[in-house]
Amino acid sequence: MAYALSILSGEAALSSSTKTLSAKSVENYLYAAARLSTDAYFPDPRYAYDIHGNRIGCKWFKQLDIFFDTIKKWTRSRTEALPLTNEMILYLVATYPSLPADSLEQCCTDAVILGCFTGGRCSEYCKGKTTKGQAFGRVPVSMFTGTFGHWPIAITPHDMKFYSADLTLVPASIAHVTGAFVLLRFRFDKGGSKNFSERMYRRLPAPTSPLARTFCPLLTCLRIYTRWARLSGDPLTPVVCYRNKRGKVTYLADKSLTEFLRSTVIAVYPDPSHMYRLRIKDIRTHCLRVTALLLLIRAGYSDPVIEHKLRWASQAWKVYMREDLFALSDATIRLFTSAFTAPSTLESTATTGTLDNVTDTRD
Repeated sequence: MAYALSILSGEAALSSSTKTLSAKSVENYLYAAARLSTDAYFPDPRYAYDIHGNRIGCKWFKQLDIFFDTIKKWTRSRTEALPLTNEMILYLVATYPSLPADSLEQCCTDAVILGCFTGGRCSEYCKGKTTKGQAFGRVPVSMFTGTFGHWPIAITPHDMKFYSADLTLVPASIAHVTGAFVLLRFRFDKGGSKNFSERMYRRLPAPTSPLARTFCPLLTCLRIYTRWARLSGDPLTPVVCYRNKRGKVTYLADKSLTEFLRSTVIAVYPDPSHMYRLRIKDIRTHCLRVTALLLLIRAGYSDPVIEHKLRWASQAWKVYMREDLFALSDATIRLFTSAFTAPSTLESTATTGTLDNVTDTRD
């Protein structure tokens, strides 16, 4: 509370720190401070109470309301992530066959394709934050995570299943021949409201087309799965991996994916005055989330379908809508969106999951 009042009074302006203050961070700090009181069974100091000890309303103290209103209005918002363009996608298609097997570039390209379909955050396929001695981020072990504690936060091989045209489960070894659909399980969502949700994607038509072969969700998942089986084979490791220059199996990091996307922009747009070159810092992993959203918008999907397919809990996705800079051709959009016309019989939005019968192999 004292910190909030110092902001309002201007005392905090004397601070030598130049880092932009985050309202969300302040809210979290205040919540943590309030826990010291509530854990001791005292009233929550963030709220006002009447003479009987009942909380008045469900908002912060008036001073806190003013504080958050002020800081949110005067905090510089992060610039918008740009979507992939048609030229960038065609470049990835053209260069993929020449990429070294099991390389970082090959792994990044497949991660880009996966992100364009799922609209997932990078934590769903990148290794995430790690602690000392860990190769990738793991689910915390607690009463809430249960049997999934210590699993990778990112998608594992057990979160990827292949089905034939009659919805029969088929092994990955023959999915390139008989597979018609791929089902992905997203065990942990940032907001927690879509944990263990599953989404199905259809194999793209026109297999002779280079675009359909490269940007097919099923074939992309097969490439990712096959690479994992060749390099790792451990069922409790992230499925998105590659072999680094020293020959060691490595799990994709969001920094590496961002660098790959920016190098793609430089290769596609060599003119430094091009808008994408001038806004190169707006090229980051969130570009894939924006691209997936704009694909569905351009294809004419309704709001409820967009929210379901991309696992949004509300219409907050509209913050990612951009000016008409999304230059994918109509043919490309039709090819992409055909992957979303999969049957919904196997899709779910469960909030609990069951443990697969696997052996826990730890670092």
